[in-house]
Amino acid sequence: MRILVLMDSASGVSFHRLFTPYAAMQRDYDITVDVSQHPPTWINIDFSVYDVVVFNRWISVAQYNIFEKLSELNIPTICDVDDYWVVPKSNPAYKIYKKMIKNATKDAILNATHITCSTTLLAEKVKEINTNITILPNALDLTQNQWTLPKAKNDKLTIGWVGGITHLEDLKRVGNAVKRFCEENDAIFYMAGYHTESHEWQMCERTITGEPITNRPEWFKTIRGTTPTDYGSSYSLFDFCIAPLQETNFNQYKSELKIVEAAAYNLPIIVSNVKPYTLHEGNQGVIFSENNEQSWYDSLCRMAQLNIGELNAEYCNVNHNLNAINNTRYELLKQLCK
Repeated sequence: MRILVLMDSASGVSFHRLFTPYAAMQRDYDITVDVSQHPPTWINIDFSVYDVVVFNRWISVAQYNIFEKLSELNIPTICDVDDYWVVPKSNPAYKIYKKMIKNATKDAILNATHITCSTTLLAEKVKEINTNITILPNALDLTQNQWTLPKAKNDKLTIGWVGGITHLEDLKRVGNAVKRFCEENDAIFYMAGYHTESHEWQMCERTITGEPITNRPEWFKTIRGTTPTDYGSSYSLFDFCIAPLQETNFNQYKSELKIVEAAAYNLPIIVSNVKPYTLHEGNQGVIFSENNEQSWYDSLCRMAQLNIGELNAEYCNVNHNLNAINNTRYELLKQLCK
């Protein structure tokens, strides 16, 4: 079996949803996986040598011509979807999604032979367009270097948040609680993903500290943003993590990846009590907080007294196990190749 994976090399979603699982499949199964990371060349690929073509969301500006070629060759396709295709106006990519990506993604879902997605919630939305769907939860390859570093031995309680500038509104839900907790308990807060020269990142910082970057408090630390192959190392510095999230239509179709990332380092995590995180309501390594200052402060105080990181790791090892999920992925590929 020979598989072609089309992916944007700059995309963290493609790294987790395509590169990581298919690299593991080539290692563990009798299949060959080729990866193309240069969209302008995709229209010229000789697709006839492949059994299945896999892509994330949509197939570049040449997608309709590519679909026509694949249809003529009778080659099945898998469209992997990890986010809702209608983004809010606050998203930096709103204009390009509205102009092109939203409709292109809907058309890709419609025309693909099969769809894979990350959660049951997103699957229900995808089924409005294409009912041929398999849920493949997000999972990490825990043999990768970024997930195998020794845990730091912290002198002070250390809290971590890992994300990007699109989470500014989410951080506003927790800022005052984090500031109060760190000041009262002599704790450290790490913001991972940071870019000092970015005005948007400075806004994220001020949401937590209440201060401009020129008056940064000692309890606030940053970790500069890295690539999808490196950012996981940040988790080795934390005692526990937080993942605040607004309750919005777009957010409910995200995945629970932040919980899974924390589990890679046996860390517990506090999350907002909203979808999709509530899909983990059976995970005893997670504390669910309401999106108000007092609830987040109480959750931080409670987490500081608990030792439940291994419970998160145990839950994710069962429900987000890459080997088990790749078994399902392999059976799907075999079915499509019949």
